[in-house]
Amino acid sequence: MKNLFLLVLSLLSPIAINAQCWSSISAKNGQSAGIKNDGSLWTWGYNGEGQLGDGTTVNKNTPVLISGPADWKIISSGYHHMVALKKNNTLWTWGSNENGQLGNGTNTPSSVPLQIGSETDWKMVSGGGRHNLALKNNGTLWAWGGNVYGSLGDGTIADKLYPTQIGTDNNWLYICAGQNNSFAIKTDGTLWAWGQNYYGTLGDGTIIDRIVPTQIGIASNWAKISSGYGHTIAIRKDGTLWTWGWNTYGQLGDNTYIDKFSPTQIGTDTNWININAGGYHSLAIKTNGTLWGWGYNNFGQLGNGSNTGINSLIQIGSETNWSDIALSFQHSIIINNNGNLFSCGYNSDGRLGIGTNQHKNIPTNVNCQNLNNESFPETSPFILYPNPVSDKLFIINAENSIIEKMSLHEVTGKTIMELQGNISEIDVQQLESGIYFLQISINGKNQTKKIIKQ
Repeated sequence: MKNLFLLVLSLLSPIAINAQCWSSISAKNGQSAGIKNDGSLWTWGYNGEGQLGDGTTVNKNTPVLISGPADWKIISSGYHHMVALKKNNTLWTWGSNENGQLGNGTNTPSSVPLQIGSETDWKMVSGGGRHNLALKNNGTLWAWGGNVYGSLGDGTIADKLYPTQIGTDNNWLYICAGQNNSFAIKTDGTLWAWGQNYYGTLGDGTIIDRIVPTQIGIASNWAKISSGYGHTIAIRKDGTLWTWGWNTYGQLGDNTYIDKFSPTQIGTDTNWININAGGYHSLAIKTNGTLWGWGYNNFGQLGNGSNTGINSLIQIGSETNWSDIALSFQHSIIINNNGNLFSCGYNSDGRLGIGTNQHKNIPTNVNCQNLNNESFPETSPFILYPNPVSDKLFIINAENSIIEKMSLHEVTGKTIMELQGNISEIDVQQLESGIYFLQISINGKNQTKKIIKQ
């Protein structure tokens, strides 16, 4: 038996599971979310309002797979809620709902995703503080949720419990829901804003709230926009970077701490391609894949290895393969061209997803899957054979240890099979050929092994 045990161990050598699989990310307040290349949705961080969508209100410090089909397309995090689209263009929400931000006609929260309506023509969504924006395929603009500052843009300050069309225009192209305000770009490149404007966040040259979409300036070459707690950053089609609004912490990056009430160009570079505004900090990516940051940095959310803020742009690290960013009040998550996910900043609620609650002031890798990477130790009572396997995988429990559960996962981390009890064999003949990982839970610890399906 011992020789067989050693033989099987030699076939099942442990490997690091860190597949390059993240395709999109989102963050707001204390929670984070990401969609993998296989369409599965994962969330982590603060969960007091059920905003992680896993059916609980328990914080998670590693990514948790949201049950159901792996057919997610877009995820956007609000303050304590999330809004998402599936690949069939249906609309889904979950989390806090005190202002109707779930859009299901009630003020009742939900800790699991809820489909909103039956339409299959949604194109884009954006979660704000307590409201949401959405676009349909026909270019119409929709909003719902909290509206005390006119952040929905329907000409009122009354909350809306269902998605409500804003105006009649059908040439909306890009949307961004801020904390208590909203921004959108039309197909003609013009920029529009509405909602709270206390710090000049809207960029119309005033500090007057707007309850309907208001054009910002006369420029018609806006490409992308992002709004934080009180500041806004944007990119024009010529690759230039612009910021405006609140600047107490240097979050505008213009080397001052003075608020700006209208768009102000930052530097002269024309190679900016991606941006995101956090609570009081900002990150941006250039076309060469370099990452840049500025603003508040008390928990290292800029990722530059310090906890000191800065009011001008600094390059973060020396890597040249960054592709996407998502910021919250005090943390940042970033993915690179290889689909690897990193995070930095505040982490007491697990929002970094790194398996601990320690703050990090440099980008720290978030494992691509939710398996415990602990391999079978030499003292493991389990023997798995044959491996490679074609039809049935047999499990010898040499010491009759009590198995709490078993689960089989794809290399992306997606769970494809869950088993309870002392299982002695698993039928895998229906699986496609490839690499899988079997996780066995015993005495509160997980042991993971690679399985090769022929």
